[in-house]
Amino acid sequence: MSIRLVDIQGKLAEAGLKATQQRLVIYKALHDSRQHLSAEQLYRIILPDHPTISLGTVYKTLDTFVEKGLIRRVPCEDGTLRFDARMDMHHHIFCEDTGEIMDWDDAELNALLAEYLKKKQLPGLEVVGVQLQITARRQASKPDTEA
Repeated sequence: MSIRLVDIQGKLAEAGLKATQQRLVIYKALHDSRQHLSAEQLYRIILPDHPTISLGTVYKTLDTFVEKGLIRRVPCEDGTLRFDARMDMHHHIFCEDTGEIMDWDDAELNALLAEYLKKKQLPGLEVVGVQLQITARRQASKPDTEA
């Protein structure tokens, strides 16, 4: 579902940011993609309709959004850095053979992690979030065999 510009303006205002045209366009494109895009991928999506936005602006804006808690970085096993506009507690599955990142919601896992971390107090640290990333690869489909 596409996010409304007024909702983005509200998020930016809550984060203490001006709602510039570049920020609105970049946040909307990332949110509406429902994917975990790199800065370069996001730039290629935005460029046709907004040719005056530079790749540098996309990078700086994404960094600002991360700093303000509007989006999060998703480091990948292949060394790329992607971004996620979804800020609720969820996990990621990184598919090695396709490079795809899939969101994974699992309330049971969240409860297990919360209980585990409660028992294992980390000295001098307060756990403020948990995000598990699972690396996987697609299984080859097995042909049906007839007897």
